[in-house]
Amino acid sequence: MLIYRRGHDVVSARPDSLNDVGKVTNGAADLWVLTSWLPRGVAASPVSTAAAESGAAGAAGAEGPLYVQVSTSQNPEWSGHLADDLTRAGLAARVLPPQHTDDGYRVVLGPYATREQAEAIGRRLGRPFWIYQPGQ
Repeated sequence: MLIYRRGHDVVSARPDSLNDVGKVTNGAADLWVLTSWLPRGVAASPVSTAAAESGAAGAAGAEGPLYVQVSTSQNPEWSGHLADDLTRAGLAARVLPPQHTDDGYRVVLGPYATREQAEAIGRRLGRPFWIYQPGQ
């Protein structure tokens, strides 16, 4: 994926055709960190969606609720667009509003009852993620 600034927007394009595949309106004002990081010990290929999501039905267990956080931004519009894109991709995404004035809008997947379930979904993403538990 090629990601670049176009005026006040951030645009993503396919590197083979340069066709636009996404845009964050007014996203150029935000700080962006792009990585190809993959946690140590995580397979490069995604896990099966059915296997990973099969345990997501019980959302609050002894450990939970746990969320897979994929982004934090001060821009609620951008966070909403990212959550919509993830939802269209078949993931249970949503935006958690800031709890404190210094917090951002968290784009999360879940909730999941156990860390194992949350991490399985996170690995499936193939991008950086954090496990977030409200109040921790």
